[in-house]
Amino acid sequence: MQKAPLKIFQENVNGKELFITYYTLYENAINQQPQGGIKVDEMAKRMRILIALEAFSEDFNISESEYNKMNNLSAEERKAYQNKLCEREAEFELEDADFKKLQELVKEAKWGIVSKGIFAFCQYFDDKL
Repeated sequence: MQKAPLKIFQENVNGKELFITYYTLYENAINQQPQGGIKVDEMAKRMRILIALEAFSEDFNISESEYNKMNNLSAEERKAYQNKLCEREAEFELEDADFKKLQELVKEAKWGIVSKGIFAFCQYFDDKL
């Protein structure tokens, strides 16, 4: 068994403050389509990872309603709430084969922005090779 981290980080992207979660980065890496689509056996491998990840959805998948809640707070309350979000950390366990598959998917993933946080996320898996 191996553990994969879950975190939330804040980053300025093109002048806009964003909260990026490892949860979302995992989902993006897992759901990227190889050219020609995904065969069922490959889908099964990816689903095992998604199922393990889903147990953390409530704490690490920031919803639109959570963003709206944040925006309705005073500046001081919003800052405190944002700090609490960035303090959330956990790990989820995967069988060795599933962890190796996740490493492969993260390594092959393509990202839409240049980000220190995404780079650190990817480096975690490079360091495990």
